Amino acid sequence: MPKSNARILIADDEVYIRQGLEEALQRPGYRIHTAADGRQARQQLEAGTYDLVLLDLRMPGMDGMALLEHLRDNAPDTQVIILTAH
Repeated sequence: MPKSNARILIADDEVYIRQGLEEALQRPGYRIHTAADGRQARQQLEAGTYDLVLLDLRMPGMDGMALLEHLRDNAPDTQVIILTAH
């Protein structure tokens, strides 16, 4: 579980997945942000740090593997959970 005051990013191109995960993770002290595609997620990652990223592998623009590599290179302490329906 993320720590209190954790920043969480949900990156998934499926709106219902994003909304469902955001709702499921609502806890006092958690700051949840969402991104509808890989490019939007990268912009948010470059704008601030996150404790946890829930990352879809298949997204338009930039896929989850490219974002995972970006995280590994730029924020190696960020925890990542990979999501995929494939």
